[in-house]
Amino acid sequence: NKISIVKDLNGLPFPAVHLLPNNRYSLANAKSPFGSIVTSRGCPFTCCFCIRGPIDRYVRFRDPENVVDEIEYLIKDFKVKEINIRNDTVTVKKAHITGICEEILRRDIKVRWQGPTRVDCVDRDLLFLMKKAGCHTVRYGIESGNQSVLDRMGKGTSLKQVRDAVGWTREAGMEVMAYFMVGYIDETEKEMMDTVNFARELNPDGAIFSIGTPLPNTDLFYKAVERGLIEKDYWKEFVTGKR
Repeated sequence: NKISIVKDLNGLPFPAVHLLPNNRYSLANAKSPFGSIVTSRGCPFTCCFCIRGPIDRYVRFRDPENVVDEIEYLIKDFKVKEINIRNDTVTVKKAHITGICEEILRRDIKVRWQGPTRVDCVDRDLLFLMKKAGCHTVRYGIESGNQSVLDRMGKGTSLKQVRDAVGWTREAGMEVMAYFMVGYIDETEKEMMDTVNFARELNPDGAIFSIGTPLPNTDLFYKAVERGLIEKDYWKEFVTGKR
């Protein structure tokens, strides 16, 4: 279908949650029942492994009032005890997440929530505000414990930023969920062990390790094809279990 970008997210109706068997969904570190929301769409970053294409660079935000209206709706109509924010980067615009936090506090809404972000998109004051507004866990895409690998990934972050963000999050009284990737193109065994050791140093409350996978139309995919590591039709064979 022709790609369409919805510019005014406030004009969209809330998802039809009533059509789902909500009691059958669970999340390891969330209280049930929980609700999932999206407060913005798009991501301005250019990580080489990410499936997001140029069309996804355009970031659009819902008004904080609109977001908190949906939170209240989920609490009132579906008795949710927690909100799971599903954005790529919930703090991509600090003024936006600040507005959401302040609106939650203004309405005196008592709800737990969590969301994903990048270590270069937070600061100490913001994290303390998020905690005050009910956030209990921040999920960071750290990816690697080796600076050279981070640079090859196009991540645009530093190990110092990782340490700072994790430290501030803990200082604010929130838990840290960390995402790592091993087996990126040209990554050596030593570099992979740097990531393992960095994860041990950070000692997050939870960690997920994934394998570097050349998703279609990503920079990683094209580099792998160029090197002869995979063929152009690799993904079709991958998803059908042939690779």
